[in-house]
Amino acid sequence: MTANLLADYPDVFAGGAVNSGLPAQCATSLAAASSCQRNNQNLSPAQWGDKVRGSAPGYKGTWPRVAIWQGSADYTVRPVNGTELRDQWTNVRGVSNQPAATRQLPGNTTETTYGTDADRPDGALFSVSGMGHGLAVDPDPGSGSGDTPCGSIGAYFLDTLCSSSYTATFWGIDSR
Repeated sequence: MTANLLADYPDVFAGGAVNSGLPAQCATSLAAASSCQRNNQNLSPAQWGDKVRGSAPGYKGTWPRVAIWQGSADYTVRPVNGTELRDQWTNVRGVSNQPAATRQLPGNTTETTYGTDADRPDGALFSVSGMGHGLAVDPDPGSGSGDTPCGSIGAYFLDTLCSSSYTATFWGIDSR
């Protein structure tokens, strides 16, 4: 849903965070949603980008910056969706889908950024190794992890790291 809101209202949203989600305009029906969750759709970055551009025909402004969060053990929304979201939004923003920078974060998380501005990347893919379907939280980061405490563990709230804090840093509204 987040990707669709960003695609439909790029004049309203400067950025968004897709957590265990699907590319914009992938799930156009119940059957399509199931297929998108489980299978690679085999679309090119340009085809994914066209789905976004088709959601807001005539839009000439700057498209939203997107932080994508995906668990490697998500069996509800397969990890390939993180890659397809990356392809979609790097294409829409006119940057390469090849990494500009990669770094390791707490919670077995890899952050890969895209774009030419190291201080303000166009997009980021946060891949959480071993995480299933849900939102990454960290109510008790422990000593020395360098993470920010946030959230509570529960169904679909998984103890890895504080994704909200890293997303805020990506958007430039918080510093680490």
